[in-house]
Amino acid sequence: MVHDPISSRREDRWALFWDVMVFQLKLGLDALRDLILSPLSFGALLLGVIAGGDKPYQYFERLLRFGRQTERIINLFGTARVPYDPYEGTSDNLAVDKLFSNVEELLRRNVDGSEKASSAKTKVDETIDELEARLEKLRTRAKQRFESGPKV
Repeated sequence: MVHDPISSRREDRWALFWDVMVFQLKLGLDALRDLILSPLSFGALLLGVIAGGDKPYQYFERLLRFGRQTERIINLFGTARVPYDPYEGTSDNLAVDKLFSNVEELLRRNVDGSEKASSAKTKVDETIDELEARLEKLRTRAKQRFESGPKV
């Protein structure tokens, strides 16, 4: 099998784009979780003080346990390509990453099967390739000018 650097670079670009979009969605989920946990923590405080009896901390402990579980499910700093487990030594199928991997696979199948989507993807790739080529020319010229020194 012949290694095609252009195709590989294109795949890397799309993978990066996808991972950044997933990261943004995970940031939103994480923020929503924080918005929910904040008032619940005050509820746990009230319940602990009023109904906690001998174990006033029990409701807050449950809230923390729930928070840790949701942290693992969201897995904010992990991706399908760069797994991350904030709790070393544990592993499970993290729901959000698995969900986004399934969505990505579905999108890939639909793009590959759709002539319009495949054509649009190819045009985007070609445009980015052209921009990269222009940038490389500019970098080369700038490097040559820098290496030749200032003109006096």
